[in-house]
Amino acid sequence: VVILFGTYVLLGYMGEVRDRKRVQRLLSQYVPAELARQYQSEPDAVSRSGVQREISVLFCDVVGFTAKSETLTPQQLAEWLNLYFTYVSRIVVRYRGSIDKYMGDSVMAVWGAPSPSQTHAHDALCAGMAIQAEVASLNKRYQDRGLPTVAMGIGISTGPAMVGPLGSEYRMDYTVVGDSVNVAQRLEAQTRKYRVPIIVSDKSVAELPGMVFRELDTVTVTGRSQPVTMYEPLGSRDTLDEQASQRIDMHERAMAASRAGDWDTAVGLFSRLREEWGPSSMYDLYLRGIEQARKV
Repeated sequence: VVILFGTYVLLGYMGEVRDRKRVQRLLSQYVPAELARQYQSEPDAVSRSGVQREISVLFCDVVGFTAKSETLTPQQLAEWLNLYFTYVSRIVVRYRGSIDKYMGDSVMAVWGAPSPSQTHAHDALCAGMAIQAEVASLNKRYQDRGLPTVAMGIGISTGPAMVGPLGSEYRMDYTVVGDSVNVAQRLEAQTRKYRVPIIVSDKSVAELPGMVFRELDTVTVTGRSQPVTMYEPLGSRDTLDEQASQRIDMHERAMAASRAGDWDTAVGLFSRLREEWGPSSMYDLYLRGIEQARKV
C-alpha cells in the first residue's frame, strides 16, 4: 500500500510539473518568458497598472511587402511570413530582447522590459545589425522553397515608456507605449528614403559611445513636435579602418558646411562622397536640397 501510494504521489507530481511547463510554454508565446514565469510563481505580484521604464524599441518591416504578397497564394504567404517572423524573433531573443507584437509584416521588439536592462540600447542595435547581416541565410531558405527573397528596414529608438498590461475587460495585452515606440516606427519608414538598412535615433546614439554612426538628417516625424536626428550605424570604433574614418570625417564636414550655408563646400564634399561611398540616392537628396536652398 505504501509503495502504491508513493507511486501515485510521484506520478501526480510529475504530471503537475509537466502541465506547468506546458502552460509556461504556451503563455510565453503571448508574453515575455520571464513574465510568464512570474505569472505562474507569483500571480499577485505582477503589476496590472504598468510602470515607467527606460527602454529601447526596434521596428523591423519588409520592404515592398504588398508587391511580394500579391504573387503568393494564402498558404505560401503564411509560410513566407512564418519563416520571416521566426528568423527575426530568434535573433531578438539571442540578444536578450522580447517580441512585443507582430503587425502584418512588421515585428516590434523591446529591450529593458519587462526586466530592466543597463545595456538595452546596445543589445537592440546588435540585434538590428545581426538581422541585416544574416539575412542571406533566410533568403537561401526562401530560394530553396521557390519563395521571393526579403529585404528589411529597421528603426531603433531609446527613451522612457509605460510598460505593462493594456487593453479592456475583454482582452489585455502586455506591451509598451510612449514616444520612443512612435519614433522607432517612423525611423523604420525613413530607411526607404535614405536607402540605408538601419536608422537609429539620437537618444540611442547617446547611449552608445563605442559605436560609430553616420548622421543622416534631422526631421520632425509624424505625431511628434520635437525633431529627431537620425543616424546610420556603421559598427564598433575598434573595427573601423582608416578609409572608413576618412569618409566619416568627410561626411561630417559636408553636413557642417550644409548647416552653415557654405553651399560650395557642401556640394563638393557630397559629390565626392556620392562617387566614393554612397548610397548615391542619399547624397542625391542632399544635393537636391542644396539646389533648392540656393533658389530661395
